[in-house]
Amino acid sequence: MILGFGKTETDAARAILAECAEALKLDESEGDWVGVGEGAKIGAIQKKYAEEGARFGKLSRQDAPERYSYFWAIPHKLYKGEYFVTFTIHHINRNHPFSPDGWASLVTRWVLHIDPHDGATIYCEA
Repeated sequence: MILGFGKTETDAARAILAECAEALKLDESEGDWVGVGEGAKIGAIQKKYAEEGARFGKLSRQDAPERYSYFWAIPHKLYKGEYFVTFTIHHINRNHPFSPDGWASLVTRWVLHIDPHDGATIYCEA
């Protein structure tokens, strides 16, 4: 990780992936392509985090949470119940020790593989 970022951001990313995995786990529809249903499920979660990030970004340094995250995700359906979802997660630190105004950002990339037989596996960019 980068100085000023660490376990908080890893925990936030894993929480996002778990929320998305749970949403997709419930969908075992037939078809080879990611459909409207899967995109909508991930999109609803993505929208929630984006709106929260936009709201926090407008707050003063004193009123905003010290750290928060938002993300973009692209689901890829392999077969019934199996997905790869690629995530780009933006972590915001509003109280970074080496930033004159306190703002700092870290971008991480993750892949979530959901298999109906083996469960979910998480891969993080090193």
